[in-house]
This record gives sequence, C-alpha cells and structure tokens, in this order.
Amino acid sequence: MSRRKQTKYFQDAVMDHITELADTLIRKQIDYGPNAISRFGMDGIVIRISDKLERLINLTQLKSEPEVDESVEDTLRDMAGYAILGLMVLEGNFPLPIKQKEQV
Repeated sequence: MSRRKQTKYFQDAVMDHITELADTLIRKQIDYGPNAISRFGMDGIVIRISDKLERLINLTQLKSEPEVDESVEDTLRDMAGYAILGLMVLEGNFPLPIKQKEQV
C-alpha cells in the first residue's frame, strides 16, 4: 500500500511522481556516476529492467513485503527511472555532466 498523499487531480499525482523520480535519478547519478549505465548502454538498461520485473513479479506473487528493503513502489520507481535513462541513451543524451550547485 502506498504511503503517498491522495491528490484531487490526475495531473497533480503525475507531477508528484515525476518530481520524485527526477530527484531520485539525479541523486543516483551523482552517487553511481555515468559508467554504471554507459558501460553497457541499452543492454545494461534491458538487464536492469528485467531484474526489476522479476522483483516485481516476486513481490506481487508473495503478497507481502520480503526481508529485503525494496517495496513494490520502489521497484516500479526503479523501472520508470531505467526507462528514462534508456530514452536518454537512445537520444544520445547520456552521459551528460552534472550541474554543480553554483550552476543550478
């Protein structure tokens, strides 16, 4: 069950998720660096999404949270994040430098 607040409008709910996803992608890019994706390109994206799909199948079939620290919500967010990274790879927009705080 999601811990997210209820919103009145579809657009607001979508934007809440997109904002959270953007923050997570940026934070993880800073933590992991570009090589985690660029080393394997689309093959790496496919493998990571496949791993997350297997996790999602397992989580939904178990109908309960497992011992590991990843929920259905976390898994879905990760899949969406990898899909965005995949789009960036296809567009030739990965890797790109991270703006430094003074550039933001």
